[in-house]
Amino acid sequence: MNERAAHIASVLERRVGEMPFLHALIGFDGYIDELMRVVESRDSAGTASYFQDITGFSRRIAAAAGRSADLEVVTDTIKLGGNGPIMANALAGMGVPTVCIGAMGYPEIRAEFKAMSADCRSISLCQPAHTHALEFNDGKLMFADLAALEQLTWETIIDQIGRNDLASLFRESSLIALVNWSGVPGADRIWHGIYQEILPELDGEGLAGQKGLCGRQKGAGMEEPRRRRQVFFDLADPSKRTKEDIQSVLSLIRSYEDYCDVMLGLNENEALCLAASTGRGCAGPEEAALRLYDLLGISAVVVHPIDRCIVVTADGLIAEQGHVVEAPKISTGGGDNFNAGFCLGQLLGLGYRDSMLLGMAVSGYYVENGKSPSAQELAGHLMK
Repeated sequence: MNERAAHIASVLERRVGEMPFLHALIGFDGYIDELMRVVESRDSAGTASYFQDITGFSRRIAAAAGRSADLEVVTDTIKLGGNGPIMANALAGMGVPTVCIGAMGYPEIRAEFKAMSADCRSISLCQPAHTHALEFNDGKLMFADLAALEQLTWETIIDQIGRNDLASLFRESSLIALVNWSGVPGADRIWHGIYQEILPELDGEGLAGQKGLCGRQKGAGMEEPRRRRQVFFDLADPSKRTKEDIQSVLSLIRSYEDYCDVMLGLNENEALCLAASTGRGCAGPEEAALRLYDLLGISAVVVHPIDRCIVVTADGLIAEQGHVVEAPKISTGGGDNFNAGFCLGQLLGLGYRDSMLLGMAVSGYYVENGKSPSAQELAGHLMK
């Protein structure tokens, strides 16, 4: 893995000049994330000790059943949030011009989102949702108020951007990421609108509106000319949605293959939840990835548990071991940074294995340092 990491680092250093010629469009959500730690105890001097893992916190919660409890939280950070803005900020921070459409403040963009990378163009249609995220060393618990996202609809997008201008944004993009189906009430209508009204206009065009070949298309390790755009889907946690809703959105995702090469990205919990919606559970994320690929027939199913990454394509299943950060500085947004790194690899024409490692490296840098890396910082991180 060290030799491959060094190879990827050299690719980044050699091809950093290509980044401005890659283009991505990401939508449609936006949150203000309030990141908190839960106090377990305080000593006589007032120094706090925090719950280190969700299991320990769950025992405190269970002990309160039938009695109630008074728990203290300490806010670490208030920052931009949402699958779309975090992914867009990470991808743009590595040098890829990115358009992020979502809920980042209206009529003025909120200050938290004005701090996004200079290579990210933000188009905001309404106020953001708000998340209280309780962070632990082994994960996070997120409590979200989604009321603001009820204003984020297909009709709002068309009214404020315009169908022709929206189609132009898609036309200019080699990669499209559609995220947070679970959290955005209007996501089904938005995704259907794109499929029915935007993508047919681009059918037969090369990337960036050019006829013919452009970009790359790759298997596990080879590069070939790419003829079609890529669409990356991230549903977010689907556990609160009905089986019928899940089956409907999976059918829609499959339909996008009519126009694009489709990738579905999932964390372990999301993969197991989607697989269970097919009628039976799975022994692990590998089995879930294989079942979802067989069901969908898309270009790739990508699953990223906390310690590794799994991709299933027409060539079969491939897996790469990752590095677990024992004491993360931040965990909320780690998956979105993985998505940004993986998609950067795809935009650069890397094989799936190298894209997996790139995704894990971006995520690892983020949770270890509390911010997304530049391309140069990422190359240095890979060389460690």
